[in-house]
Amino acid sequence: APDLAAAPPRPAAAAAPAATVVATAAPSSGRHLTTATWITGGASVALLAGGIVAGLAAKKQYDDLQALQASRGYLATWDSKQSSVRSLTTTANVMLGLGAVGAGVTGFLWWRSDRDQVAVAPIAGDGTVGLVAAGHF
Repeated sequence: APDLAAAPPRPAAAAAPAATVVATAAPSSGRHLTTATWITGGASVALLAGGIVAGLAAKKQYDDLQALQASRGYLATWDSKQSSVRSLTTTANVMLGLGAVGAGVTGFLWWRSDRDQVAVAPIAGDGTVGLVAAGHF
């Protein structure tokens, strides 16, 4: 039978290691107006305002031509001014369309503003070139 009295004493249980604290990003402060949001918003407002002004100018020119319809030489006047009316109408439509797209982009940028930023950086090594992206996708 083994001699239990001669067995060496067991060492005391080792203290558990201290918990490792991992720093995490602070929670987002919510949606906010970033620089890009201000820029796209301002451009959108300018395009929409320009589109409205151009549209009103085109309407005025068209109405002026319509008022001359019964007058002598109307056809010559219409031929000389119709391209101006069409140009202004096209300009107004393009500006309004771009302003609407810009407003959508502004809304999207504002909606995404509560997310962490994504960082992208180029890398180069022995025969390797690429991009590294970090953040939340």
